[in-house]
Amino acid sequence: MQGDDTVYEQGVIDGRFRVITHLMTVGATPIFPDRTSLAYRAYQMIIVVSAYLTFITAVIGILKNFHDEGFVMEAARTTFTMINVLWTHFFTSRNMQGVRNLVRMAREWSELAGRVADKKKDAWISRIQIVAWRGSGFFYCIHIIYLVLRIVSQSNNILFYNSWIPFETETNFGYYFILVVQALGSILYACLVFAIMTLFASLLLVVCSELEMLQGILMEMKQNEGEPQSAVKESLAQWVKHHQQILRYLKELEDTFNVVLLGPLLSVAVILCLTAYTAVTISGNFVEIIQICLITSAMLSQLQIFCYFGNELTIQSGRIRDAAWGSNWVGMP
Repeated sequence: MQGDDTVYEQGVIDGRFRVITHLMTVGATPIFPDRTSLAYRAYQMIIVVSAYLTFITAVIGILKNFHDEGFVMEAARTTFTMINVLWTHFFTSRNMQGVRNLVRMAREWSELAGRVADKKKDAWISRIQIVAWRGSGFFYCIHIIYLVLRIVSQSNNILFYNSWIPFETETNFGYYFILVVQALGSILYACLVFAIMTLFASLLLVVCSELEMLQGILMEMKQNEGEPQSAVKESLAQWVKHHQQILRYLKELEDTFNVVLLGPLLSVAVILCLTAYTAVTISGNFVEIIQICLITSAMLSQLQIFCYFGNELTIQSGRIRDAAWGSNWVGMP
């Protein structure tokens, strides 16, 4: 299996999934991990442990300061965002073999004989991945600016997140240790808050591209003069099999991502309610407004990706039916 992963990894990096592969790797959730790199395995462990420690201390902080409404509301909106990301990280990691299978099928389709690539859809696959890469970088940079503003405004908690601290932070060592842990954990949060949904959208666009290509083939299929009937039947059988492969791809996509997407879709509703409530109760605290805008934008982006590209799949699936019934092959001898 390791050899197979390495072969496919080279193809993926050179193809349509190059950017999302890099973003997932930076976010410590590689699609095709390099098992020979001890340095990356150490990096991955540090990032993942830091992210989960940050979440655990944030939850404990809420429980220990439940009497402080301001602390709890500020911590809750970031904690539910962490739940959103860590849910996708955990279940994507568990279902990573399914992701690999989907990427492999997409690559095999791109090399299919007689396939005419939909350049518009392929361009969209690359474009949304670039947007996700830049969005993650922007998210992390604004996160650092948020910390700087908390320091400048002499906030009571000059860390990335309100959380429980297991020891005194009055010493430089204690403060910088917690700060570094939260900063490292934020790498995973910044990358995966966009990466998982973008990966899902890219895989949806692959199947939309295949369905659109199949529509064109069905509409143009006909028996030319002098062409044997067996050739038409052979061509038709080939594309019927391809449609069956598309259905298997969609089944794999559903099995892989149904649980992965459950957490974000539920948590987004809670997060938007929390940010809306705190937005009207913070009374002009511009530092917190920055975080509210950042979190709200990220959650709305997730919803937009899921709804827009899911709707595109629904449209293309319906058009396959219309293309089949409107094709010239219907009623051919």
